[in-house]
Amino acid sequence: MDSENDGLLPDNPYIVLSVERYECHHGPDRNKAKKNKPEAVPDHVYGKKRFLIQPTKKMDCPATIIAKEVIFFTDYKTSVSKWQREKISKDIKTGMMDDKKLNLKMDKRLVIKLPKKEEHKFHLQGEIEEISMPVDKRIVAKVEDYVTEGFISASCIRMLLDTFVRKELFAGQRSPSWTNRRFFPSQKDVSNLIYSTRLRAVKSKFDQENLVGCVEEWRRENPDDLIDFSPSDDTSRLLFIYQSRQQRRLLQRYGNEICFLDATYRTTKYSVPLFFLCVKTNMDYAVVAVFASQFEDTKTIAAALGKIKEWNSEWNPQFFMVDYCEAEINGIGTCFKGI
Repeated sequence: MDSENDGLLPDNPYIVLSVERYECHHGPDRNKAKKNKPEAVPDHVYGKKRFLIQPTKKMDCPATIIAKEVIFFTDYKTSVSKWQREKISKDIKTGMMDDKKLNLKMDKRLVIKLPKKEEHKFHLQGEIEEISMPVDKRIVAKVEDYVTEGFISASCIRMLLDTFVRKELFAGQRSPSWTNRRFFPSQKDVSNLIYSTRLRAVKSKFDQENLVGCVEEWRRENPDDLIDFSPSDDTSRLLFIYQSRQQRRLLQRYGNEICFLDATYRTTKYSVPLFFLCVKTNMDYAVVAVFASQFEDTKTIAAALGKIKEWNSEWNPQFFMVDYCEAEINGIGTCFKGI
C-alpha cells in the first residue's frame, strides 16, 4: 500500500494480503532472453520465414496497474502519535493470534491503482492505437462458429460480427468505434480467421488419409513388417502400431527378461503421444516396436501392447521399466498379469 493515498483510503491500519501487477501490453518483453536463444534444429525442412518489420509489440511502456487485497482494522486510526501507533500494532498482533478474532473489526477491500495517461510511453495512444489492437477472443470464437455453420464469405461474416458486437456484446451500451480492431476486425483479419478455422477442421482428416496411403505402400514394399492403423472417427481413437521383421526378431530374443517403454513429451511437431518399446541387446539398447496414439491413457496403451503381444505370441517379459506415469503402469498391468 502506498504511503501517500491522496486521502482516498480510510484512515485505518491495514494488512496487505496479496499484490498483483498488470503491465501494459506494450510493456517490457519478459521473454526476451528466451527469444534470443538459438533455435533448435527442426524435424523437417520448411520454407523461408516471412520478414516482420515490427517483430514484437513490446515497447518497454512503464505503465502498470497495481491491485492489492487489503484488510482494514476499522476500530483504530493511524492519525495518532507514534506511541499510540505502536500500541495499536501490538493490539492487532495480539488479536490476530486469537483463532476466533472476535475482538477485531475488519473490512476487506480490493484497492486498485490505475496508471495516469502520462505514464504510457513509447507507443501509440488514443483512437489511433485501436487500429493495432489484437482481435478479441470472443470475436475469434464467433468467427469459428460462423465457419462451422457454413459461412465462408469474409464480407458476410463481418456484417454478422457487426450485429453481434452491437446487439450482444454491448447491448444497451455504447459500442466501440468502428476503427477498433479488437471488436471490428478488418477484411484481412476475418479472412485469416476463416482460413485457420477451415484448415484445423480438415488438417486432421487429410493427415489420416495420407497415412492410410502410406500404410498401404509400406505393406507392399515390406510385406514382412507388421502395421496396424486405426483412424480417428466418431467411434474409434487414432492408434498406429509398427514393428519390422528385425524388430520382431530382437523382441523374441531379448524381450523376455526386461523391456522399456519410453514416451516422448513435446519433442515432435505433432501433438500425438509417441511410444517406443525397447530392449537391451548384447550390443546396445534397441527399439523393437513403435506406436502413436490419440490419447495417452490406460486403455490405449493396453490396446497397443496387446496388439504387439498378439504379433509375438512367445513374448512374456518378467519386468518393465517405465516413467512414473499411471497410464503406462496400469496399461502394462492390464496386458501382462503379474508384473
